[in-house]
Amino acid sequence: TEIGKAKMMLSLLATQFGENIVSCYCELSNYNYPLELSLFKVVEDTYPVQSIAPSVAYYAMRNIANATNGYKPAYLPVNLSNNSLTKYTFVNSLGERMLMYFLRGNVNDDSVKGYVDIDLGVETNHATLVDTLNGREINLMVDHGKIHKVLMSDIPLLIKY
Repeated sequence: TEIGKAKMMLSLLATQFGENIVSCYCELSNYNYPLELSLFKVVEDTYPVQSIAPSVAYYAMRNIANATNGYKPAYLPVNLSNNSLTKYTFVNSLGERMLMYFLRGNVNDDSVKGYVDIDLGVETNHATLVDTLNGREINLMVDHGKIHKVLMSDIPLLIKY
């Protein structure tokens, strides 16, 4: 599905970003290829001009690129109550911190996979969750660096604090 494609692309980009690997997406706009590779889709197949539109993966790529802009991988003492989650931590030049976490494996259109408790390892009462698929930001309730019952998903989720 289009959602599944976007989730797989997000997981790949998140992993490469977390491992400090420069990444890109091949076939950004090759919408004439017979396989579904492009970040654009043909809306109306007409000759000689085809109407195209961005796919969900295109918007997801923009979301994760904007949300992670300026951050670099860094070791931060963050603990998650679920060890099956993949996690990466980052910091930017202003000292702002970010946690990225997600479930690896097969993706499907259902995004909520459960909840996780997070210890950010610092004394803070402010954190924002960024959903990389939808681009929305949600202010979280934080108690001295601890966040309880936060969404767990196969979508890379970011917590900025």
